[in-house]
Amino acid sequence: MSWEHKFLQRIQNYNTPFFVDKFMRMSSYITDNGIVFIFISLMLIMTKKYKTVGYSCMLCLLINAFLCNIVLKPMFARMRPFNRYYDLNALLSKLPVDYSFPSGHTSASFAFATALFLYDKNLGIIAYVFATCVAMSRMYLMVHYPTDVLCGALFGTSVAIICNKIITF
Repeated sequence: MSWEHKFLQRIQNYNTPFFVDKFMRMSSYITDNGIVFIFISLMLIMTKKYKTVGYSCMLCLLINAFLCNIVLKPMFARMRPFNRYYDLNALLSKLPVDYSFPSGHTSASFAFATALFLYDKNLGIIAYVFATCVAMSRMYLMVHYPTDVLCGALFGTSVAIICNKIITF
C-alpha cells in the first residue's frame, strides 16, 4: 500500500463534523471550470488599478487550463483515488471522469493566487489561503492524491510567474 493511499485512508477515517463536509464540497464546487476566477479576473480588468493583474490572471488561467487539462492529464493518465482503491469513497455527487494528475482545481487556484500576490501581496495572501483550502478539499473529497495537489500547486505557481514575466516584459 502506498503512502498516498494510507494518507487518504486516514483522512477518510477521521470523523469530521457535517459542516466540514459542506465546506470542502463548496471549496471544490465554486472552482469548477474556473468560473469564479474568470469572474474575478473580469471584475479586475474593469478597474483602472487592477486592470493589468486582471489580464495576468486571465492569461494564467487560459495557459494553465490548456497545459494542465489538455496536455499533462492525458500524458500522465493517472487514475483517480476512488477509481483505483475501492476502499476510498469520493464525497461528490458528480464524480470527475478525467485523470487525476495534476490537480486542475489546485493548479488554477494557485495560478490565480500567485498572479494576485505578484501584484498585491495582501490580496495574494487571501487568495493563497483560499487556494490551500481548495487543495485540501480535493484530497478530502478523495478525488486527488497528495502529489496531485502538490504538483498542481507548483505548476500553477510556475505558470503565474511565467505569465507575469510575459506581461511585464
